[in-house]
Amino acid sequence: MENINAHQHELLVNYSKAKNRLHLIDYDGTLAPIQPHPRLATPSTELKELLSTLAKDSANRIVVISGREKQNLEQWLGDLPITLAAEHGGFYKEPDQSWQTFFPDPTEWKEKTYAVLEALVSQFKGSFIEEKHYSIAWHYRALANKISEQDKEEIFAVIRSLSTNDEFLLYDEDCTVELRTPGVDKGK
Repeated sequence: MENINAHQHELLVNYSKAKNRLHLIDYDGTLAPIQPHPRLATPSTELKELLSTLAKDSANRIVVISGREKQNLEQWLGDLPITLAAEHGGFYKEPDQSWQTFFPDPTEWKEKTYAVLEALVSQFKGSFIEEKHYSIAWHYRALANKISEQDKEEIFAVIRSLSTNDEFLLYDEDCTVELRTPGVDKGK
């Protein structure tokens, strides 16, 4: 793969000539740094100004995609003229419109998994649960160095045993174990 820097001038020329530009931008880890607790991932003033400036160019369409809940995105970025996609694309909102979804609500699996995640919170003090519409996440960043690979393998085995008929998918990223409704992802 060639170094992108070798093509920087060409990219800038093509960008300036484009009549329509779609900017798909991830929130956590891209626009805002990963934080110890999700509620701390608020956007900076500079970030909001940058997004606003990009959105003012009529050739640009700005879409911020996030695993955050729609309420968080609405509070943090809802005043900007940009499209928001919350819960990994489970919900989306055009500027000055209400939230929409592409997906049905098959989340019955959350009831039977919640007790297991609560047990993890009891066993691993400092961890916590974050429940969203299409997912449940167990956050263990505060004690990541205290959870061994063997602990994680055992935790995943127990959680996987709860899924019948592939009711949810299991993700382990950034010290977070997330159980999510199949099909709900940023790529969709």
